[in-house]
Amino acid sequence: VWHSQTPGWFFSDKYEDNKDTNVETMDAREDFYIHNVMAHVMDKEKELTGSAGSIVYAWDVVNEYLHRQSFARTWTNIYKNSGDSPSYVKKAFELAYGMLKTYDVQDKVTLFYNDYNTYFGIQQTLNLVEFINKDEPEKICRGIGMQSHVDIKVPTIELYGAALEKFLAAGYEVQITELDVTINYDTEGSSASYSYADENETNADQAKYVGQLMKTILEKNRNRDKNVNPKGVTGITLWGLYDTISWRSSCSPLLFDTGITDPKASFYEFINAAKSMG
Repeated sequence: VWHSQTPGWFFSDKYEDNKDTNVETMDAREDFYIHNVMAHVMDKEKELTGSAGSIVYAWDVVNEYLHRQSFARTWTNIYKNSGDSPSYVKKAFELAYGMLKTYDVQDKVTLFYNDYNTYFGIQQTLNLVEFINKDEPEKICRGIGMQSHVDIKVPTIELYGAALEKFLAAGYEVQITELDVTINYDTEGSSASYSYADENETNADQAKYVGQLMKTILEKNRNRDKNVNPKGVTGITLWGLYDTISWRSSCSPLLFDTGITDPKASFYEFINAAKSMG
């Protein structure tokens, strides 16, 4: 469930005109969509491996609700501004968790809420996830995805680490998603909104930040209370292979330069940080 790239007709009356559909119809469409997408994937897993949940171990059920935007026709047209209690977000997790139970994979597949700038809205993120789980017989949202389109100056390593530590302490599995680290920041090329530009930053500066970030992630994960949070950090996903094909190519955000045979200093810092933590 994402506001940004869901086509407008999905929210339209009869899928074809400029009139918004109603909440009851939209609830049914949400149910139909989630049921069929998850059934398709888990049936294919059974076909390929003999069991559901054997390939896809995590689902991004709702993406960027806390940064929803009111452009074109989207969820807010139907459900209005739901604030901290969005019924369709909770419903999405209820439906998705129901599908996990149908296939008996609820103990090995995690449902995630994924968003960016979670380190600037730690409590807001936790409040939303706690709303999703409120009054449920089981914890249906068990994971937080920390989108990490970061810059070598923002956020600070300390702030990022504090957010991760709080999410882990609250018992949520965490995945670091969409990781890239911009340098030589410029607003036009970065597709972001920081109100400054880096000056004369180099690949060496990026490498230092990447190394510190990786060590912080791994340290927070290693030092978590494993009785409260047995899984911890279960994934780190880089947002692209190399700079020249990145969505922020002018800001050199990735670990390789012109191709995968052209590693940057940040690649080695990334790997060495992991090795240093055993």
